[in-house]
Order: sequence, then structure tokens, then C-alpha cells
Amino acid sequence: MILGLENELLAGVSSPEKRPHVQRVIMELLQTLRRHIPCVLNAEQPNTSPGIMLGNNGSRIYVDGPSYLECATPEVRTPEEVLAYQRANEWLVLEGLI
Repeated sequence: MILGLENELLAGVSSPEKRPHVQRVIMELLQTLRRHIPCVLNAEQPNTSPGIMLGNNGSRIYVDGPSYLECATPEVRTPEEVLAYQRANEWLVLEGLI
């Protein structure tokens, strides 16, 4: 059995007038992640989605819409491994926000 997970991480704002800033915040987060996570940019599809990063563990973090990031785990064999990689992805994103 091979398992994997994709998860959207939404960036929200407290008021409608701040909505135009969400995309800028997401791009700044991706730049921070690139500086701190060993990764490679997706060379096969460079124009598909800005900010696609492939982590050295096979995870991907990328912009998949105007206000959210997508995190994908590598393909693994057990539910425990999926959970571990998903929690690691979430931790990396949270650390990038601090």
C-alpha cells in the first residue's frame, strides 16, 4: 500500500481591506521557506505555479490558489509516516511565519 496526503493551508485576513495583501504574505512566506529548507525548484514545470518547492524528503510546498498554500507529503507505506510528514510540513510553514 502506498499513501500520501495533500493539504491546503489557508491564509486569512481580519478585514476585507487587507485582502489584497494575502498573496504578498504567501509569497514572502515561500521566500522565507526557501532560505531555510533544503529544496529544489520544479524545473520540469517552471511556469505552472509560483513557488513550487520539492523538499529533500520528497514533500512539496507550493501556491495553489490566490490565498492558500498546498503541502503534499511524499508517498509512504504507513499512516504513521503520512502523519509524520504532514506534521513536519505544517511545522515548517509555522516556523516560516515566525
